[in-house]
Amino acid sequence: MSTASDMTAVEVEEVAAIRRQRGFIGHPKAIGTLSTMQMCNSFANYTMSSLLVFYLYLSVGEGGLGFSQTEAAQLISPYSAVSILAGLVGSYVADRILGPRAALRWSRII
Repeated sequence: MSTASDMTAVEVEEVAAIRRQRGFIGHPKAIGTLSTMQMCNSFANYTMSSLLVFYLYLSVGEGGLGFSQTEAAQLISPYSAVSILAGLVGSYVADRILGPRAALRWSRII
């Protein structure tokens, strides 16, 4: 992991310039992009989960799988838990093991 002492003067100045930006409600401009991406990701995830529950409890003749509403919701709950835990584990690996640059590189490759 790189520290401030490992960075060149140009990198330090670039980081300082990014920190001085105040284009998104008093925060750096990149926060607006990250917030929008997270909002879209959450919307898509929750929409997909609700549609999947709906598909699971529709009767077989209507194109569903015929589960009860309770069974369908219970089947989707572990999926939601695993997706949240995967984010936590991924964040830990990115912060503590890989470092920011390698984490971004691998996330783009994957």
